[in-house]
Amino acid sequence: LLISTFASIKFKINKIMAMNTWAVALLRYGAGVLKWTKDEIAAMDRKTRKLMTLYGALHPRSDIHRLYLPREKGGRGLISCEGCIRTEENSLGWYVKNSVEPLLQQVAKAGVIETERCETKENFKKKAVEELEKAWIDKKMYGQYNRDLGKEVDREKTWWWLKKGDLKPETEALLCAAQEQALRTNYVKFHIDRTVESPLCRLCGEKGEDITHLISECKKLAQKEYKRRHDNVARIVHWKLCGLYQLEKAEKWYEHQPNGVIESDNNCIVRD
Repeated sequence: LLISTFASIKFKINKIMAMNTWAVALLRYGAGVLKWTKDEIAAMDRKTRKLMTLYGALHPRSDIHRLYLPREKGGRGLISCEGCIRTEENSLGWYVKNSVEPLLQQVAKAGVIETERCETKENFKKKAVEELEKAWIDKKMYGQYNRDLGKEVDREKTWWWLKKGDLKPETEALLCAAQEQALRTNYVKFHIDRTVESPLCRLCGEKGEDITHLISECKKLAQKEYKRRHDNVARIVHWKLCGLYQLEKAEKWYEHQPNGVIESDNNCIVRD
């Protein structure tokens, strides 16, 4: 089912959300009744991650805890097999524990279903999310990007691109891996892999080749890639404004060629 989810979906839908709905959710029916061992559950999660990596939806070096964290918290939003089963076991136990039906009260007394450590579904999920988030943030490299987000940063907007979920799985996986410093830059290869002789950038040769340097500091990229990135941002803003004020524009934003001045009877857009 996981393979068919990745291989056959052609329409615009986030495949991780599809996995949660069509594959992982099947475990709910047996949770609390079937007794899976920890090894069996861990094997299912490993198999899932392996398939995701095979189809490009997960970088092989990406952080596992972030994968299972909700998207509004900066994660990928996949429900783990273990998380799914434990949540359902807790919900079933809480229901039996608080039931007033005589038969279910006898079930609780007999200890057929674990009820002592059960709590409300909301509290259980909240604790699980907090544990995942802490595990990710506490990691020296994987969690650095999240730790560097100050109190003045709007985290809801910061993670909106993840919550929206309309990127290709391969693109989403690459962006998350970059934020986690999981890409094998020279800095990582030198300090962690020990496979290169120098951590310096292969282009400018002046500073350590980490993700921050590559996206904003490299002199060799400044006049080419950085400028192209800047121009593309301006292009899509100009294209959006032309559509908003019903001015002439291309069908696709990347085909749009902004003019210095474009105007109609009532509106005028000037591009510097």
